[in-house]
Amino acid sequence: MKLNLYARLFLTFTLSIFFSINIFGQTASPLEGCAPLEVQFTSPVGQPSFFWDFKTGAFSTLEAPQNIFITPGAYIVEFKNTEDGPIIGTITINVYPKPTIDVTLDTAFGCNPLLVNFTSIIDLAPELEITQYEWVFGDGEIGESEPDVAHLYDDSGTFSPSLGIETNVENCNATAIFNDLISVSSVEDVNFVTSPFPAVVCEP
Repeated sequence: MKLNLYARLFLTFTLSIFFSINIFGQTASPLEGCAPLEVQFTSPVGQPSFFWDFKTGAFSTLEAPQNIFITPGAYIVEFKNTEDGPIIGTITINVYPKPTIDVTLDTAFGCNPLLVNFTSIIDLAPELEITQYEWVFGDGEIGESEPDVAHLYDDSGTFSPSLGIETNVENCNATAIFNDLISVSSVEDVNFVTSPFPAVVCEP
């Protein structure tokens, strides 16, 4: 009866160690991010050999390998001692597409002072949240952290505004620059062309 009790205790202890290694042993950082995502893996402590299956067609026999995930998706990475051995543990890496940024405006050219209303168009994965908008208008001025803003261009010239976003996942932050999007003229620069030329004045 004593032997049976000791056997049960030993089995419980062994299973406890196994599941501890299986669930908590292998680590990865980061666990999520936007493609391309470079991830650092660490194997469980005390393993005699190492075999990682990243589920991208890539493998590693290093104790602490790195892998770059190019394509968005959820990857259940497997850790084993050998290629044909049992799975010791898994860890899930979530890879999201990089956000895309565009803007629309009510006008892109005119005489100064020119008021332009900007509207952001941002496509991002549902797991991501925008925490900050960064508007730069190209004339030395910046805007508020809002999805839609207005800006008054006082000076004439051609301007390249940009919009950046920060998200809850650091490597998913993104910025788009819109080169030569705004063209502002001053009144003295405006020329008129008549048709016919030269102009003909009709007498009453």
